[in-house]
Order: sequence, then structure tokens, then C-alpha cells
Amino acid sequence: MVEAADRGAEVFATACPYCISLFEDSRKGTGKEDQIVVKDLTELLLESL
Repeated sequence: MVEAADRGAEVFATACPYCISLFEDSRKGTGKEDQIVVKDLTELLLESL
């Protein structure tokens, strides 16, 4: 999560519900809450329509 945020990523996407939970915890634990958002792939698909 830190590497992705440090490289300028704004969205971290996954299709795994368990991974979303882990990435959310990681995001909060590293203090990157304002810098990066964790989303499910279906959320990104819906936003693109």
C-alpha cells in the first residue's frame, strides 16, 4: 500500500472481498487514508458507465 501511494496511485482495485478488507486495514495503518482509496472492480465498472 505504501509503495502504491508513494508512486502516485489514487485507487487500489481488487476483485477479492477478503483483500479489500486487508487493504483497507493496511491503508488506515499506514496513514494513507487521504491519499489512496480501495475499491472493488465492480465499483470501478459502475463508475465508468
